[in-house]
Amino acid sequence: MKYQLEERRPPYNAEVASCLGFLLGRCANLGGTGTRPDPTAWADLVCDFGDTIPPWYHRLILDFPICGRVLGWQSEAPEDFYDGIEWLRWAHPRETYDCLCAHREDFIGRKKLFHIGTDPFEHKYYFIPSDIGDDPAIYKLDCRATLDTIEEVHLSLLVFSLSDFLRRAIVPPDTTIA
Repeated sequence: MKYQLEERRPPYNAEVASCLGFLLGRCANLGGTGTRPDPTAWADLVCDFGDTIPPWYHRLILDFPICGRVLGWQSEAPEDFYDGIEWLRWAHPRETYDCLCAHREDFIGRKKLFHIGTDPFEHKYYFIPSDIGDDPAIYKLDCRATLDTIEEVHLSLLVFSLSDFLRRAIVPPDTTIA
């Protein structure tokens, strides 16, 4: 009797993994890639928000040192005193945990959006849908807030796919912001 071995498929999208691997190589050439998640903080996140974490993301974040890495996205055309770049610092598990706890009851929690990062300079947060494929869109939540209240919240599409973001991400030459 002959047995056929099943082709082992990676637990995440091959295009996303390829783009992320290439991006981290570029980051390493400029001084640093980021880190893998702290096991205790990741376990807390999985325990409380396991149904919100996309299954493929769980494996991806453990395999690639992306946490804490700052990446840019050319969202608008440059102008005189504005480069048109938005920045995303890939979240560590504790930051994701805190963000998901804060939004558990609002539309972020109800729409099953998973927090992947924040803008290190502004009140912007980045999410992916946890129930739509393994190369999802990235959404930006823009908050206008004071110390006491959130005045305005706006959710918009940043990019149609994670792989496109990773492929076109800008790696800051000044690694001090990473």
